[in-house]
Amino acid sequence: MRFEEALGHDRLRFRYIDGDEEVVLVPCTETQKLVLPTVSWILREFRAGQVVDPDFNSEVSRRSAANLHLDRAACLAIDPKCGWRFDWADAATRAKITKTEQCAREWIDRTHGLGKKPEPRSLLRWMRTLKIGGDRIGALVSTAGRQKGQSQLSDLEDRLVHKWASRFWHPKSLNG
Repeated sequence: MRFEEALGHDRLRFRYIDGDEEVVLVPCTETQKLVLPTVSWILREFRAGQVVDPDFNSEVSRRSAANLHLDRAACLAIDPKCGWRFDWADAATRAKITKTEQCAREWIDRTHGLGKKPEPRSLLRWMRTLKIGGDRIGALVSTAGRQKGQSQLSDLEDRLVHKWASRFWHPKSLNG
């Protein structure tokens, strides 16, 4: 099963890994009626060895692994575009497209309703990343640690680089 989101009131939503859209339901301990799993149920079953992580993958980096347990809302709060990447990669995976750039391009051109269309190479990379991350949306959260256009250098380093770059490129600089 694949974790999708926390619904509040201790309820969790899981879907079956086989690609089926069916939501996982478990017997309630008091009434034996089928209900959504709770946090206490998942913890109890995990401790008993009934629930394991079949998608644990040593290829996942430590920074990426930190996001794998997050639900969609938490992932979107960190990286607003990860939902768009996930929707495309998940749909392509379910469609079982051939993993070539040409097939990806044709599938993207035929597919509507998922927002802006990605580049085929990006889609194939996202599909690979999603598979390595166990088909979890957290696998597609950007781990750059900064917003687009924000420098990866500290403020002091960034100012020094800009200062010396502007001197280098200025017509009457130390080099000219």
